[in-house]
Amino acid sequence: MNLSSIYHIFKKVYVKSDMNEDLYIAAKQISQHLVYAREIEIYNELIYKDEKNDKISICLDDNRIVKTPGFEIFAFNVDDLDFKIKNNFLYMIIERDHHHFQFLIGSDLP
Repeated sequence: MNLSSIYHIFKKVYVKSDMNEDLYIAAKQISQHLVYAREIEIYNELIYKDEKNDKISICLDDNRIVKTPGFEIFAFNVDDLDFKIKNNFLYMIIERDHHHFQFLIGSDLP
């Protein structure tokens, strides 16, 4: 076997990783936090009241998606974060390295 044939074998086996898996995990974690959310508001951040009636904020802080109070970090190296409500569904839009990702994270309360 020569080097060229070995290269072709590895070329077929190599699977490129998306390298943005953490954003999908963050969207899932945030959607789980929103299961019992009430009074959802969107400004430059997502603000909602949880089941204990505490006001919670999910926002971009120093290129990280965080939840306050406390300081739970969902994702790092995020360039921009936005939320929108469309047809009673809540979406999170993330920009990283000039790529945009949109995630359905919940539904708006009627």
